[in-house]
Amino acid sequence: MSLKIINACKLDSISSLKKCNLIKDMWGRHPLYYAVINNSYLNILWLYQKGHDLYQINTIKGNKEDLITTALRTKNIYTIKTVCDLWERPINPSLYFTRLLMKSQGSEELEYFLSRFKIFTIKGLERLICKKAKVKHYKIFHRLHICFSLLESLRYCLTYRRNQEFLYLVNYIRCPEQLNAIFTTGGHSTINLLSIAIVTVNIKASKILLKHGTNPSILISNSNRESMTSLHVIANTIFKTEEISSIEYIIRLLLCYIDINKTNAEGLTAYEFAKYKNNKIIISLFDKIN
Repeated sequence: MSLKIINACKLDSISSLKKCNLIKDMWGRHPLYYAVINNSYLNILWLYQKGHDLYQINTIKGNKEDLITTALRTKNIYTIKTVCDLWERPINPSLYFTRLLMKSQGSEELEYFLSRFKIFTIKGLERLICKKAKVKHYKIFHRLHICFSLLESLRYCLTYRRNQEFLYLVNYIRCPEQLNAIFTTGGHSTINLLSIAIVTVNIKASKILLKHGTNPSILISNSNRESMTSLHVIANTIFKTEEISSIEYIIRLLLCYIDINKTNAEGLTAYEFAKYKNNKIIISLFDKIN
């Protein structure tokens, strides 16, 4: 075959691809969209093989939508498998979290989606938990902590008070030392899981963490680079009036695991630290307990 004929064939092929990808209706939707929304697996494959662009964006009620989102809306596992398996580009799952989790609620489609794409960002998980997505099946959070990090998952569950998910995930901790991990929050401050449970006044999570071997004597630091044990964290925090009884309970709970006279790196006990911070509520609680 001559070079001219080969080039002519190439041009004809490119021209055909361009033409088929220009096809769309008055609403800005392409043929592949209709194949997906109607769960026509054979038509999806046929159109794809004919050169229709899997990555084209369709307009749905004024919003832009890719084919993965369309497939997820069908809640049909075979449609989702077909589209996901053809999809070869990197994805940002945080784009799909709200729609996916609010509607699928832990279905088989969601689990397949998560297992197929592991290019996740921690921001995606943060958004998922912050939006209070209705994830009813704990297996989905198990899948998430495989894709992310178990400790990061626990951290965000505590931050956004997702106790059920936290209680489920903490059972996957195999070594108590993991629970003592320290996170940097920006600037000079650091936190750990127990400090998050304390400042969010989460009695149940505090109990579970201590029961699983969290060390309340581990030192973290505030924005002023002052070191703090878990008791010092309480002394460093201003709590609401309605939280006082719960904080008293947490202090008494901590004292089963840490000496009240335990000092920080600067040589101050939690009581002295509360005085230094002029935290009158906590001073009065320490006076009452001691």
